[in-house]
Amino acid sequence: MAPIKATHPGQAWTREAIAYLEKHYRAGKGPEQLAAELGRSEESVRGKLYDLALAPRPSDLPSDPRPAAEPEAPRAYTVEAKRRAHPNAYKPWEPEDDQRLAERCAQGISLSELSKIFGRNEGAIASRLLKIQAQGPAVEEAWEYGG
Repeated sequence: MAPIKATHPGQAWTREAIAYLEKHYRAGKGPEQLAAELGRSEESVRGKLYDLALAPRPSDLPSDPRPAAEPEAPRAYTVEAKRRAHPNAYKPWEPEDDQRLAERCAQGISLSELSKIFGRNEGAIASRLLKIQAQGPAVEEAWEYGG
């Protein structure tokens, strides 16, 4: 087998190497194995197999299939589910809401009570209290909540 093995990249195909390629490809060896045995790149072997009408053109071969996409994980919640517990969840705040929130906060109403009154979760109330710079005990709770 030594005389048919390419000794340097780009070496011309010899009759012996072509005969070896045909014989062993027809016997079931793949391009990768033949490339190793002939001292050639897999591309070179695939190209020669195409030239000999033994295999499709290398560019016609299907590319490696992409791995199947991971199914999208179900969301932890939906807006509809949140609105069952907090009817105003994710709704925009109106200026009147901000004013009422500031007034109720100044009256000393707790964060959890404000959550019930405004139909929003405590995180939304805490965030809004800090944004509108409200005054009152609920603001301290808002800072503790994570503001």
